Amino acid sequence: MENILEVDDPRGFHVILTSENWEKHVLLHHPEMKNRLEQVAKTIQKPFPCICQDRWEDNCIVYYSKPDRLYIRIVVQIMPKGYGMVNTAYRCRSPKSGESILWMAPNN
Repeated sequence: MENILEVDDPRGFHVILTSENWEKHVLLHHPEMKNRLEQVAKTIQKPFPCICQDRWEDNCIVYYSKPDRLYIRIVVQIMPKGYGMVNTAYRCRSPKSGESILWMAPNN
């Protein structure tokens, strides 16, 4: 299982994405993400507007960006060893209601 992405978020939290999860989960269930690996990296490194606490899973955080008319939503599981593992990534119309904001992007 090869890591195809390793980046830090603005808070210094390290996040990885394995080739297996990219191919067998993200692309299998969300083929619209096929050519968006670079956007996944940028979303984690420079989320906009925010990083949120997932409303269903206490051990998951959510990164958002809006590169065009749709958002990219990335769900990252917090691993026991203190890093994050990308669970899924997909496009959506808006951030999910009920999520609490953990970090807000500065207004530039």
